[in-house]
Amino acid sequence: MLFNEASVTDLNRRLENKVTVLQFRPNFVVRGPEPYAEDRWRWVRIGDVVFRYEIPCLRCVFTTIDPSSGVPHPDKEPLRTLKQYRQMPAYGESPALGIHLGLRRAGTIKLGDPVYFA
Repeated sequence: MLFNEASVTDLNRRLENKVTVLQFRPNFVVRGPEPYAEDRWRWVRIGDVVFRYEIPCLRCVFTTIDPSSGVPHPDKEPLRTLKQYRQMPAYGESPALGIHLGLRRAGTIKLGDPVYFA
């Protein structure tokens, strides 16, 4: 699962209590592109590893649980706010943030590797 740091920054502009990227338990976080740019990426290369877009990452109640304390947010945030503007009707009631990728060429990924997308 991959998402763009700017997407979480945009979400935080809408929240009273800010969240970190860890709230979404990502595998990969990229920095640089505009918010939600990852929605349009069909291919991603990190270092020499190639991935193909599979589906949007639909969000559930798990995002309302603070990763450091294990305590759920009393107002179901950030899920409640995501539902206001990130619904994808073709996928049901859950809002999307990030994308799921399928491995197409294996290799090694290191922190700081360049990320390419198309």
